[in-house]
Amino acid sequence: MDKVTNNNLLYILGPKNSGKTTSIELIIKELNSKGYKTGSIKFTHKELSSEISTKDTARVREAGSQYSIFLSPKETTLIMKRKNRDEIDKVLKYINKTNDMLPPVNILICESLNDPPENSKIVLVASTIEELESYSKGLNNPKILGISGKISNSDEKEWNSIPIKIGRAHV
Repeated sequence: MDKVTNNNLLYILGPKNSGKTTSIELIIKELNSKGYKTGSIKFTHKELSSEISTKDTARVREAGSQYSIFLSPKETTLIMKRKNRDEIDKVLKYINKTNDMLPPVNILICESLNDPPENSKIVLVASTIEELESYSKGLNNPKILGISGKISNSDEKEWNSIPIKIGRAHV
């Protein structure tokens, strides 16, 4: 793929502990088994630098470095300082500008963005019907492709004519 656009994005939305990460794992495995190449973006309120921190890289960031690149034999991690979390459009521009560095993907999975762009493709993840109702209210004209998460262990088979499945939410 030459460019990552909103057409390639799949948003996984739901409250904490509803099964988002498990759903994403299952969706990625299913898509990869069908020949798709996937990437992911995790939106969080936590600072990653506190989670991915070694003594030396933390000291360099604290000294005022605008970004740190952590290179290991099998991984590269880029941490950039920002005043506010970037909007998805800005992230896509960055991904597309660095396309020669990043492995190409067909589908980019975005976890935990509470306000995705209008007409976004969404998998809702929830534990209960009440959580589905609550999360769907604030969405701006979504294309809900499926429902996943802990709710799939209940007797519920669908919600608003959308099937409830384990991870394979019509992707």
